[in-house]
Amino acid sequence: MLEVGAGVGALTSALVGAGASVVAVEKDARLAAVLEKVVPEAVVVVADALSADLIREAEKAAVRRDEQEGGARWAERVHDLEAAPSWKLVSNLPYSVGTQLFLHLVEDYPKIASGCVMLQLEVAQRLVSDPASRAASAPTLLLTYFVEARIAAKIPSTVFYPRPRVRSAVVAFRRRTEPPVEAPRELLFLLIEWAFRSRRKMCKNALSGLKWFARPASATDIFAAAGVDPNSRPESLGLEGFAALANAVSRADPAWSEGCFRVGKESR
Repeated sequence: MLEVGAGVGALTSALVGAGASVVAVEKDARLAAVLEKVVPEAVVVVADALSADLIREAEKAAVRRDEQEGGARWAERVHDLEAAPSWKLVSNLPYSVGTQLFLHLVEDYPKIASGCVMLQLEVAQRLVSDPASRAASAPTLLLTYFVEARIAAKIPSTVFYPRPRVRSAVVAFRRRTEPPVEAPRELLFLLIEWAFRSRRKMCKNALSGLKWFARPASATDIFAAAGVDPNSRPESLGLEGFAALANAVSRADPAWSEGCFRVGKESR
């Protein structure tokens, strides 16, 4: 089981007490030192989960613990994690980077098959909203590509100390066996992220900064081939609409992954 943002071990203790084998990730080395003492049964990893290779960092942590204790049991536990066919993610994610971290974990660690994370309530509601609704955002669609998610519980602020000013929610999720749409993933995600930068604009304008939509004639052909109304808003397309656009672009420009995506820019 993987826990990110473990702090001083309130959740970690409960997980270990329930019999779970836990790799607990904490960015703050001071908190991690406390965590290791509070929950000595957990593999404690000091790392930024957004940028670090968590498996490599867990291996380093295991080597350190084994050197301290004179054995190999921690390395064996990390090896078991690597060999496991699937993992569970159970975390109280830092609210300031919760959405970014959740998306990063489900995208970069395909072995994460299910789990639950706690987020700010309003953030959780947007993430699990209908991908073709006004409440949807780019993270909504990106998360929906990887997992099925729902709000499993709403948590009042009164259960925390000190009491926060925001409400919380637990989001339960399960990884999809197959993506819900077929399209080149990098291109699909590019279109989604670019369009939602200007979510209130019509799609023909929101996407005009990308080379395939910069010229009206080219954009018209792509929208027609995709069966997407160029006057629609990004929030109304859902994954299916963006997948249709991605497939239309890849047919019109088979070398879409080469060179520059953006108008007037040398970099992609």
